[in-house]
Formats: sequence, structure tokens, C-alpha cells
Amino acid sequence: MNQTIINRREFVRRSAAALGAVRLSAREAMAAESSAPGARLNFILLEGDDLNYAALGCMGDSHVKTPNLDRLAERGILFRNNICQGTMCSPSRNSLLTGSYPHNTGVYHNQDGNMAAGVWTFPAALQRAGYFTALVGKNHFKPHTDSDTAPGDEPGATAEAAKSLGFEHVHSIGGKVVSATKRAAAPGQNPYQDYLQEHGLLDKLIEFYTKESSQRGQRGNDWVAPNVLPEERYEDSYIASRAIEWLRGYRESKPYLLWVDFVAPHPPADAPEPYASMYDWETMPLPLDDPLTDVPPDMKARAEARKKRVAPDQTKKFRAGYYAMISLLDAQVGRIVQAVEERGEIDRTVFVFFGDQGSMLYDHWLFGKGVFYKGSINSPLIIAGPPEWRKGEKVAQPNELLDVAPTVLELAGASDADRAACRGTSLTPLLTGRGEYRRPFAFAEDATTKMAVDGRYKLVAYPDFTMLFDLQADPDELKNLATDRPDVVKDLKARIDEWLAATPPVREPNPKPRRGRPAGKAAGKSAAKNE
Repeated sequence: MNQTIINRREFVRRSAAALGAVRLSAREAMAAESSAPGARLNFILLEGDDLNYAALGCMGDSHVKTPNLDRLAERGILFRNNICQGTMCSPSRNSLLTGSYPHNTGVYHNQDGNMAAGVWTFPAALQRAGYFTALVGKNHFKPHTDSDTAPGDEPGATAEAAKSLGFEHVHSIGGKVVSATKRAAAPGQNPYQDYLQEHGLLDKLIEFYTKESSQRGQRGNDWVAPNVLPEERYEDSYIASRAIEWLRGYRESKPYLLWVDFVAPHPPADAPEPYASMYDWETMPLPLDDPLTDVPPDMKARAEARKKRVAPDQTKKFRAGYYAMISLLDAQVGRIVQAVEERGEIDRTVFVFFGDQGSMLYDHWLFGKGVFYKGSINSPLIIAGPPEWRKGEKVAQPNELLDVAPTVLELAGASDADRAACRGTSLTPLLTGRGEYRRPFAFAEDATTKMAVDGRYKLVAYPDFTMLFDLQADPDELKNLATDRPDVVKDLKARIDEWLAATPPVREPNPKPRRGRPAGKAAGKSAAKNE
């Protein structure tokens, strides 16, 4: 009997080749299964935090570097006029979650209390449609609680509370400011802080934030400094790693929804190296100037005060730091897309990239969010899916962010009852080229103010002030036409009344106390607490 004797090096080489063949076969099998006729779509929602709608390469910004998101837009649809339903993180996020409006949820402000018990959510509807649902990152959701404790700004739903909203797997952490300024009350409440503690970095991060914040006095979060953490330990890298970890370990037969909630580019501008030095601040554009001749008095006072105390160079330095955070976010999106490709599921996965709302970047001499200019109330939206969908197209027609919920439900084959429970209009016709997307108006609101946008005009109806912009003639929203065009004002106010009548509240606005602006105060103050 002949035996072939091989040395140790040859044995290792052959074993590695065999292992590679097994891995390749497993990947090919997974790819074949995912592309089989009748295979259901997976959904990955990628959410940025305080992401200015225009600050992407695919949106025409020549300064920012977003190669992964630009590629995603090339293989999908870019929605150029995506309107968020709330002006701040929590109202916008809870609106999308519930497929309804802030006046339905009772959440108008980050400091508002929680939603009603048993609220309908589209992740729960997906569960009923046979999907596995996962949530990773910051969420800022407001699930029902029996506690009488005054509401806080962070961190959102705990793991157990998020499961009551329709998620089966939850890895919930706080936003980057709360993670870097105070410890969670107990281990397990913020896994990201536990992770930093294990690596001996939590105290270092809190010390960094405390020092940088104290040096800025009362200016808020508009500071710029390279984070002391290495790139791989930064919160968005951590979030992407946990999402990829979940993807690589997922072996259920069900299709899935994975909602990934990043924290960038929320101020302050604290991207780590190499991103912190990626942009030359001297080449950054100055903010959009505004004569502020016809705006609410309170807004005018705040803008003029900021203009006096913030030097032009500071605005450019902040934008450079803000773009650095966007480029870091872009890299994390690229990592997740690659993980889906490695699973062989790219052709049956729908990627939805968006921001919870925008950030003003000193345009109109305002900072942060909480207002109804495009910089705050709009966010980018990219949807990319199967090969047969439309590619590389840009949609100028206004849509609502909550339209994502009925879109996902339609594509997932959810029940008629669940689809009927969801407000909004499915974007599927714009994705597939079949049918017609019918939305003549998009709406947004806070506790005292309502906004309506059609293909040309935008109305912002404050309690005691009205703003009207012709977005075709004045895309920068500099000239208030409310006095000049009373006919348009009357028509759009009628559309707002129709919208409110067609979507009656399911509960009264939340009565719990707020640490920010009380309802009914002058327009514009809502941004001050959330900078």
C-alpha cells in the first residue's frame, strides 16, 4: 500500500486551501440562497444624527468626502427634498418608528415624556410579517413607562423597552455627548461605556469632554477638537462593529430588518485622527449670510447675537470638523455594505440611509436644530435595492421621512391592516419605476408651529408669525414672501388644516414637564437647549 508522505509546510498549505474552499462554498451557498426566486428582501436602515441634508458629495457638496454614500446613491435613488416630521432628534425618530406625526405621538421636543402604551410601530408590523428585527446604536425612542420621573434628553429606550417597540435584538447605547460626559448609573445601561471601561478609556474620554466643554463656556457644543480615542474605539466605529458582528452571526431563516443608529455628525466636532486633520479649514465655505429682515423677532435676536460672538474663522473650523465626522460615518457605512456583500445578500438587501434631521452649520447665523429652515428640517435620504430597481436617479419632489415606514411595509409584504395603520405614502413607485408616487404636500411640526411644502412653496406658520419661501426662485430661503403672496399663504394653511383633520391625534400632547422651551413661546427658542 503506497502512502504519500507530506511535510508540515505542505500539510498547512493543503489544510488552508481546503478551509478556503469550505468558506467559499458556504459563501456561494448563502449567495445562491439569497438570490433564489421568491427570496424576501432584507432591510438595513442607516441613520445619522444631526446630518445636514446638503453635506454629501452626491448632494453636490464639492468639499466633503463621502465615497461610500456616493456609490450607494449611484446604485439607488437620492431624494433631494426629504422633509423630517420633527425639528429635533426624538420627535423625528419616534415619528418614523410609529409611521405617524408628532401630534400623533405627543413627542414634539427631546425633553418631552414618553409615548402612549401599546403604540403601533412598523418594526412590530414587520415581526408580524415574518421578519427578525434588530436595533444597534443610539435610538432616542420614547416607549411608554409607568414612571412619574421627569423625562430626560438621553439615552432613549433601554434594551427591554426597545423590545416592546418591536425589536428582537437590541444593542442600545446613549448619544455621544451623554456617553462622554457622565457614567451610566449601573453596568449594562450603556454597553459602549462598559466597553471603554474595559479598555481603560472611559475616564480619559470624560476628562477630554469636560475640559473642552469648560473652555467653551456657554457657547454649547460648537467646539472642534480631535477625540482622544483611536478610530476603532470611537462610538460610530463601535456601532458599526456591533452591527457587523450581528450580521455575521445571523443564521435565522427569516429575512431581517437591521436599524443602525449612528451618533455622527452630532456636534461637537470631535472626530478622531486620521479624520480630524482630513480637511483644511481655510478652504471651507463661509455660512449662508442672511439679512434677517423679515423673520420672527426671537430668531433674529439669537442669530444676530451669534453673528457678533462667532468669528468667521470659527465657522469654517467647525465645518471642517463636521465634515470629518461625516467622512468617518461614511467609512462605517462602507464597512456595513461590505459585510452584506460578504454574506452574499447584496442583491436582496434594501439600504436606507438618512439623518434624523439636519444641523444649521451657522447658515442664517443659526446653529444646531429646532428650526424650519432646510438646514434643520431636511435630511439626506438614499434608498438602494435590488439590481432591477432604478439606479442613479435624483428625486426633487418633496417627500416625508416617515414615508420610509410604508415603503418598507409594502416591500416586505406586510398585512393590509398594518399598512393601513401607517401614515405616509410608499416611495416604492419611485424605486421600481412602476406606479405613481402621490404626495402633493409634505408636512413638519413642533408643539406650536406647522410647516407645509409643495413642489415650489414652503410655508412656516408660527403662532404669531408667518414665513413663505419660493424654493425655486429662492432655494436659500432668504426672502419671506408672506406679505406679497397672501393667496399662497391662505392655500397652504388650508392644506395644513386638511392634514391635521386627516391625521387626528391618538393622544393629547405629553403633559410632563420640559426643561426646554414651553409651548407657546416665541418662534425660534426651541433650538437653544439642543445645540
